[in-house]
Amino acid sequence: MARALGFPDVVVQGMMSVCFVADLLTKRYGVGFLGAGKLDVRLVNVVWPGDVITAYGKVRDIVVEGSRRRAYLDVVVREDDGTVTIIGSGSAIVER
Repeated sequence: MARALGFPDVVVQGMMSVCFVADLLTKRYGVGFLGAGKLDVRLVNVVWPGDVITAYGKVRDIVVEGSRRRAYLDVVVREDDGTVTIIGSGSAIVER
């Protein structure tokens, strides 16, 4: 299928990288992400088998929503050489 799409070899399925971002937010915010989180990402580069990638998140803002607070984050996945493979944003309820 990868060759049919014009790639020279097998490509790692994009949802795996998205799951790394979701896992990062789940570990940090728990039910605040699982129950009320949002994730909006773009896959911007190919991940090849054997590539080492890491998901990062940086809090951009925390906004009051009624009796709760929501953290807004910029998220990115990078290969070891710095190549960005996913970029986007996410949010989660911050537990007090």
